[in-house]
Amino acid sequence: AWVGADRGVRVRFLDAATGTVVGERSAPPVDGDAKAFPVVFAAAFGPKDRFMAGYGRDAVVWDGPDAPAVRLGGHDHVVSGGVFSADGRRLFTLDGTGVPARLVHVWDLATRREVLTLR
Repeated sequence: AWVGADRGVRVRFLDAATGTVVGERSAPPVDGDAKAFPVVFAAAFGPKDRFMAGYGRDAVVWDGPDAPAVRLGGHDHVVSGGVFSADGRRLFTLDGTGVPARLVHVWDLATRREVLTLR
């Protein structure tokens, strides 16, 4: 996963055995977002072909190979990690890199809303 010249997120999936590209996903840049960092700090795979990329202060989620990207904002710092629940209904994102203290945001992926913040 990387940030393109247009500051949009790009993700390329490769076959581990052959190195062949088997899929790509992208998300447009955030217009006028001064909080965005031009770096992908985290990536996570989830059930049902879900994928998350931590792009600056946003978690960018794709629900499948042909699904549009959805941005989950509201992080105070860089999204430095993420993990999906086993059933794929929740996403847990790590907010920050250690200084200041990290936060965990819990997202309901059906509603795209944050349901809990753990400090």
